[in-house]
Amino acid sequence: MTSRRTARAAVASAVVLVVAAATTLTLTVLAPTGTPWTGAPAIGATAAPTERPTPASRSTERAHALPVALVVDGVERAVVTSAQDVTALLVEQDVIVGDRAVSHDLDAPVVSGMRVEIVDVTWTHETLEVDVEPELEEIEDPTLAAGTTRVVSAGTAGRSVTTYLVASVDGVESSRSEVVSVVLREPVAGRVRVGTDDAPSASPTPSARPSAGPSAEPTSPVTSAPAPDDGAGPDDDTAAPEPTPTATPSPKPSTKPEPKPSTKPEPKPEPTTAPPGTDGTTPASAKAIAKRKVAARGWSSSEYRCLVTLWERESNWSYKAANPSSTARGIPQALMSVHFGADWRTSEAGTRYLTTPSVQIDWGLRYIAGRYDGPCGALAHSDKRGWY
Repeated sequence: MTSRRTARAAVASAVVLVVAAATTLTLTVLAPTGTPWTGAPAIGATAAPTERPTPASRSTERAHALPVALVVDGVERAVVTSAQDVTALLVEQDVIVGDRAVSHDLDAPVVSGMRVEIVDVTWTHETLEVDVEPELEEIEDPTLAAGTTRVVSAGTAGRSVTTYLVASVDGVESSRSEVVSVVLREPVAGRVRVGTDDAPSASPTPSARPSAGPSAEPTSPVTSAPAPDDGAGPDDDTAAPEPTPTATPSPKPSTKPEPKPSTKPEPKPEPTTAPPGTDGTTPASAKAIAKRKVAARGWSSSEYRCLVTLWERESNWSYKAANPSSTARGIPQALMSVHFGADWRTSEAGTRYLTTPSVQIDWGLRYIAGRYDGPCGALAHSDKRGWY
């Protein structure tokens, strides 16, 4: 293309190139819809503020590209992307999710080094018939010392049938959630007496003593007033019983309701907090549960040591552990969106997993057994790949 002095040419996307010298130049358009690049020192690009970014800004965008790992159907590949979130990443890589599950929330931001996994999940239904444990009805008993209980009747267990929706990844059950439950036989509640007597025999004695003092003061004007009117002793007799009702055991009913507010079953636990008294909420107690369950599976003590190392690395054995860059939660760091479905935050199965350490341990051991045969195999894979 030949140009004259101060000539102007519109190239591709209408970016104006001002020729600073009368020379003959040949421009090669690298991208028909973008801004042409050139290394000619005699050309300077002047773009209006509303026009497309210059090559320098493109270099800046490329500098923000992040390395991530993308796993589709078990095949992992390294990807360098400038996508802002997981949805944009999957679109960029032409990955169609369909009925499959994703290891991250689709609106999760892309961060350097993250590992996004897309897996096939098989959903099946399973129906089980189980016993329904009876509840215990508490009856306050003032004749029993506070803090003591006495079982009146243990109750009778009921029977129910429950259908579960079971999710399996690579043929291994990963989670189950209750679909419907029908009670075949109602349980009969038991009864237990709970003591409320907080040593009341000592409290009425001092309370009755001061009541005699003030009761003596009003009796003197009461007896003195009728004395001049009637002048008879029967009024004195009627005035005498008055102190007796004033010394009524009023403190006793006031002490009986006190144990009621002291019992606090009303506070409901937070969705990610185990109910009071739940076993396994500390690393030591969680390890004790895992040790028993490992032995019950017939695994050796060396397998248990591998498990301790593996989950120490994953969560420090905290049932509240949460990976901020994925949906991995709990002691074994289960990918909730994969193993518990997209509604894992509100589903019954997801809530039970998040708030019950023993359920997390059961899930983790079942997952390890199905995929690696044992904790040492899972640990070896984690040592090599950084995940299991």
